[in-house]
Order: sequence, then C-alpha cells, then structure tokens
Amino acid sequence: MPEQLEVAEQRAHTMIQHYIRLGHTHIRTHVNVDPQIKTKHVQLVKRVLQDYENQITYEIVAFPQHGLLRNGSEFLTILEDALKLGVTHIGGVDPASLDRNIGEVLATTFALAEKYHVGIDMHLHDRDTLGAFEIHRLLDCIEQRNFSQPVTLSHAFALAGISDNELDELIQRMAKNKVDVTTTVVISDENLTLPVKKLYDNGVMVSFGHDSLTDHWSPFGTGDTIQKLNLFIERCGYIDEYQISQSLKYASGGITPLNEQGKQVWPQFGDQADLILVDAVSSAHMIARQCPISTVVSAGEIIYQTDITLKGAYRG
Repeated sequence: MPEQLEVAEQRAHTMIQHYIRLGHTHIRTHVNVDPQIKTKHVQLVKRVLQDYENQITYEIVAFPQHGLLRNGSEFLTILEDALKLGVTHIGGVDPASLDRNIGEVLATTFALAEKYHVGIDMHLHDRDTLGAFEIHRLLDCIEQRNFSQPVTLSHAFALAGISDNELDELIQRMAKNKVDVTTTVVISDENLTLPVKKLYDNGVMVSFGHDSLTDHWSPFGTGDTIQKLNLFIERCGYIDEYQISQSLKYASGGITPLNEQGKQVWPQFGDQADLILVDAVSSAHMIARQCPISTVVSAGEIIYQTDITLKGAYRG
C-alpha cells in the first residue's frame, strides 16, 4: 500500500468522477488506517473530496481493515490521529474472527466514537449464530451507553443465515436502536443475500453499497447502482412493475416517485433537487432494462451530462 501512494490521489479523483457519472450525489468512503499507511490515506481522501464539495456530499470512515487490537496499542494511537482529522465514522471488522475479542473491540470502538462524536460502521462477515451474537453485543453497547450517533452494519451476513425467530428478535432490536444496514447484494452458492424487504418493512433502513471497485476482493465491483438494483430484483424474483419500482428505495434513501398505493410522493416542491435523468419510461423500466443516465443533478446543479441515444419505451 505505501508503494501505491504515488498514484492514490489520481485514483481517488477517478473513482469519485466514476461515481458521479453513475448518478451518485453522496459517497461514504471507507479509508484504510493501518500500521503501514497510518493516516496518509485519510489525509489524501479528505483533500480530494474537498475538491467536490460543490458537487456531492460525503462521509469518511476511518477503517481499521486489519483489525483493531491485533496490531497493538500503538495502532490505537494511529487510529485516534485519523479520528482527529475530522472523519465522520469509525469502522470495524469482525471482532470475533479477526481480533477474537468481541467485548474489547466493541468497548474500544464505542469509547472512541463517543470521544470524537462520530458514527460507527461495523463490517460483519461472521455468519450464523456467531454473527448474530456480535450484533446482539453491539446492540447491548448502544443501549447501555445510550449511544446516539448513527450506527451501520455493513454486510451483516448473519442476517441471512439464522432462524426466523432469531431474525425477528434482531430486527426488532435493530429497529428500536435505529441501526441501519448496507449490503452489496451478494450472489453466492452460500446463503448470503440479506432479507432486505423484511428488514426494511420492519423498520430497519437498508441501503445498497459497492465493494471491490479496484478488485481487492473480487472483479465484480462496478459502482453502478442501477445494475445493483437489477441484480437484486433478479435475485429476489421480482418481475412485476410494482415490486421492481418499489425496490428503488434501497438505493435512494427510501425515496420512490410513487408510494405503495401508487400516489406520487416525489418530486414535491421544496424537495432537495438531487436527481438523475434516465432514458426510461418508469423507475421499473430503468431497473429492469438498466437504462442509461444522461444527466446528474446535485442540489439543483447539473454535475454531469452526456449525450445518449434516446429510445424510451423501445430500449430493451
């Protein structure tokens, strides 16, 4: 990673521009903090993102990719230095399987989040009852500390592999404590696709994210959320216009042009003018046919525009 610093800034610019072309007006980026790179990536990403402040909003997660405890007490000093730089979240990865100390990882993470007034974005790949136990312990910390900053569970594969009774209990606690979930909509031989609709319908906000755009973990990351929605509806077997159109909310912060009763609820006068113009006749058409974006508008300003061949209903 230190050897890549020379090109990291240009890569960051290219990545942001790629996201903007694909319709994103908000980015949450997970920035490695580790004993080798220390805070250099955080400094670099903050500098790059500031160049786009008039185009997008953003959040930065100081992310201990290689574990919180296993690199020793000196690493915690490095992580604190990153938090002092003004990030919005502290991250975490699998406290059971990576650091093998759920209690201390969560206690340290929450203590730092409270000290620097940041949110938490915990990436949990641990599955089944182990992953569920980690989530319960995290929820315990929220309740015991009256923690008020936002908390996100990313991946949270355990939610795909536990019994209905266990899932219902977790969903109830997550909704009560306003813990949201981000998923990349994993397609796998194993059962890793989350029960997105059940989570959302029972009060847990769910959003779709992207991973592996630079092939660190797999070659399948694209940053294309319309493609991600298409993958989701295929995985879930959603084939009618109603189900497909309502799936848009997982990529738009809960917003759909029509509500579940078919009444127009967006756009309304006074709404934030963040939108994309797409060669599609409906949101369902856009998702099902992966229709192309011509224009991206952020806070009322055009931040990207390109010429496309308009085919409308005949785009298939």
